[in-house]
Amino acid sequence: SHKGEKEAILMTEKLSIKINSIDLFLCSPSFRTKQTCDIFFKKYERAEIKYEEKLYHASASTIYNVIEKTDESFHTVALISHNPGITDFVNSLTDIKIDTMPTSGVFVVQTNLDTWKQFENSEKTFFYFGYPNKL
Repeated sequence: SHKGEKEAILMTEKLSIKINSIDLFLCSPSFRTKQTCDIFFKKYERAEIKYEEKLYHASASTIYNVIEKTDESFHTVALISHNPGITDFVNSLTDIKIDTMPTSGVFVVQTNLDTWKQFENSEKTFFYFGYPNKL
């Protein structure tokens, strides 16, 4: 068991108190992101996992492009990717700004939309930010 695994388990427990279901995990295909996704998936077993090559060291705009291709049948989507792109992405979502997205950090927003194609320009409301060192 490595430190990242313990952190992900801890964050899964914290997140599951706030969000009771996730429909889809969009995940970079790297070894570490897959490990993290597997840990979260144990808690959200009804979810689907889609490994997306484009998320490997993706920029914020690439992350938006991946989200916009998501099927409307998924209501709650989790994204697992890498710095620095994930930090840039998170900082583009709301007025809340962070220095860097920590390992196993979780940043959650809510939005109302009919299709994921509207996500980038939709009004997003900050819901939760947590990371292992905060515990």
